[in-house]
Order: sequence, then C-alpha cells, then structure tokens
Amino acid sequence: MIKWLKRMPVRRRLLSILFWSVIAAAFIGPGTLVTASSAGSLHGFSLAWTLIFATVACIVFQEMAARLTLVTKKDLATTVSGFRHKWLIAIIPFSVVLGCIAYEAGNIQGAVAGMSLLLPFSSGVNFMLVGVLAAALLALSAFQRLIQVLGALVAVMGIAFLVVAYQVAPDPSGLIRHIAFPEIPEGSAWLVLGLIGTTVVPYNLFLGSGISRDDSVGMMRFGLIISIVLGGIISLAILVTGTLMNGATGLADLISVTGKVLGSGSEKLVALGLFAAGFTSSITAPFAAGLIVKGFLFHNIKDNGRIVRITSLSVLFIGVLSGLLDFRPEVIILAAQSANGLVLPLVTALLWVLSNRYALMGDQRSTTIMNILAFLLLNVLLILGMRNMLSGASGMLGLEIDAPLLWLSLISLPMTLVLGLYVHRIRAA
Repeated sequence: MIKWLKRMPVRRRLLSILFWSVIAAAFIGPGTLVTASSAGSLHGFSLAWTLIFATVACIVFQEMAARLTLVTKKDLATTVSGFRHKWLIAIIPFSVVLGCIAYEAGNIQGAVAGMSLLLPFSSGVNFMLVGVLAAALLALSAFQRLIQVLGALVAVMGIAFLVVAYQVAPDPSGLIRHIAFPEIPEGSAWLVLGLIGTTVVPYNLFLGSGISRDDSVGMMRFGLIISIVLGGIISLAILVTGTLMNGATGLADLISVTGKVLGSGSEKLVALGLFAAGFTSSITAPFAAGLIVKGFLFHNIKDNGRIVRITSLSVLFIGVLSGLLDFRPEVIILAAQSANGLVLPLVTALLWVLSNRYALMGDQRSTTIMNILAFLLLNVLLILGMRNMLSGASGMLGLEIDAPLLWLSLISLPMTLVLGLYVHRIRAA
C-alpha cells in the first residue's frame, strides 16, 4: 500500500481528494452545524467519539457505493432499478428525493444566515443571490468546475471552524480521552444518533456512486477516505466550537457566543463557515436528486444529463421559494424524516449485499474487515432508522410515539444477524 502510494503522482492525489470532497461538502450542512455544536454545548467533549464512529460509517458505505460503480460501470440507482421487487423502485427514489426537497429550504436558509452577517443586504436579496449562484453552478454542464467550487468551499468552511476550534484551545488529553473511551451521558442517546444521521445520509450514497468516474478502486479509496476524514475533522472542530455555548443551541447562538468570547473576527469566521456549509449542501442535495431520478427512471435515455439539470434546478427552485415565502413545510419534513428512516438502513443493507456478490463484483468483493464493520454499523443505522420513522410518524399524527433505545436495539440486532448470515451465504456461493 505504501509503495503504491509513493508511486502515485502528488498532483493526482490532490485531484482525487478535491474530487471526493464533494461528499464532505454534502454531509456538512446546517444540520451538522446545529447537531455537532449542540453536542459540544450540552455535553462538552463526551460525544466526540460519535463523530469518529460516524466518519468510519460514512467511509465504509460510501466506499461500497463508489466501488460498485467502478466495477459494474453502473451507478447504485441504475443497479437497484433493475431489481425484480418493484416496490424498491418506487419507495427509494420517492423517499430520497422528498428528503432532498424537504431539507433544501433549510440548506439555503443556513447559507443566507451566514451571508447576512457578511453582506449588508436584506434577507430576500440574500435568498435570491444564493439561489442564482447555486442555479448557475447546477445549470453548467462542466461537472469538474462544480467539483472545484465545492472543494474550495469545503476548504473555506474547514479553515473557519478549525481556526475557531484552535482558539478555543481545548485540553487535548481530555478530547483524546473521550474519543478513546466512549460514553453516552444521560439524555444524550438521541443526540448520538443525530450525529450519525447527519453524517451518513441516504442521498450521499447515490451521489457518491453517481459521480464515480473511470478510475482505479485504489485511487478512489485514497481520495474518498482522505476527504471524508477531513470532513470528520471539520465536524469535530464544530463540536469543539460548540463547547463555548454553555447549554445554548442553534445557529444564532453558535455565531453569537463565539463572537462574544473570541471577538468579532471569529464571529465572521463562523458566519463564513455557516455560509459555506449551507451553500454546498444547497448544491449537492438538488444534484443528488437529479442523479437519483436519472438512475431510477431515465438511465436508458440518451440525453439524461438534461434530466439531471431539470430535476436539480426544480429542487433548488422549491427551496428558494420556500425561503422567500417563509414557508416551513413541516408535514413534508416529517414525512421525509419518516420515509428516510426506512430508506437509510434499506439502502445500506442493499449495498452490503451487492458489494459481496461474486457475480457482480468478482475479486472486488468486500473484505472480511469491511463486512465486520458493515455489520456493526448497519445495526446502529437500523436503530437510527426506526427512531426517525417513529419521530416522523408521531409528528404527523400529533401523538407521542416513542420507544426506549434498548427496545430498538433488541429489534435491530436479530435483523442484522439474519442479513449477515445471508451475506455470508452469497459470499460462499
């Protein structure tokens, strides 16, 4: 591995990291900012280990999705669309695209919140500026240009939060201790699942598979792992920054508290990071929706790039319009939350199975280590999925539907074991 890495030209390595930084750009959005900063605010460094776990989970399943495309020359959406079970073809694209639409307004609002602290314009003007900039990038056929812009924004976002986290100057030994010895403080169980859920996102799996290019599996792994690890470090920096908030939560609190404690310069840095986080997500979510619609419904059409652009711009338009009208589609958000609670474990389970089929993957099947990690991670994602389904359903019905974490664990473990036995059987076939 080391010899192979030394033979790889430096420029090629940097380009690979830049290319795959789109995944980091996709999962570090306003949701990650709120969740990670809230974790730091409420529990200090106690939940830092969760971000390490979530980063590993993201690497495992994103690698499976990209490897599937590189080996089969078909993206995940196209592969799943060929299944005999037609309900999959209906529920997966509908749920994931609904999620992209529901959360797009929040992505744009995050970008506008950051921009409002940087530019002396009204909220409406900022919404239009973000919408026009995002539409211009999505409308361009030059995908490489889009990747470069997203990579640059991730760098800006990372620098902003790393600088603030460095100024906080935490005790390194305390941070390392909480990472090495995981704990779940009282009342933090759902926040743990929230940190994982904002990092391993259903549409990102289709995004990573859809953008995989004609490259070697080794090169893909290098760029993907480095970029996701850097994204995890940025998330950790956000959590560290959140320790300044002393129990407060929310984007406004994050910006305000850091500004008061560290000075106006840091407030501007956080605002810049917030803009970058919201803007990158406001591009990747519509783009992923376009790839999903193309892969499931229009992969046989010659000019399917046009389908991607039309779908992407439509999702973006709905998000901008919702922001301008100050419309909070709570029912749609709850429905998307519930549907994606089903889709996330379903898609990751499918990935686990597909990546182990010899007829499909040949010698590029998942390794034993990858399968052990997939087993452990999928069990957690099943708990997260069931929790999101219950949360979304209770919100729509106006009821208090909840289940203890232990009950969900007792349900998820047998399901994961059965799937693990099936994966072992198809590997041996």
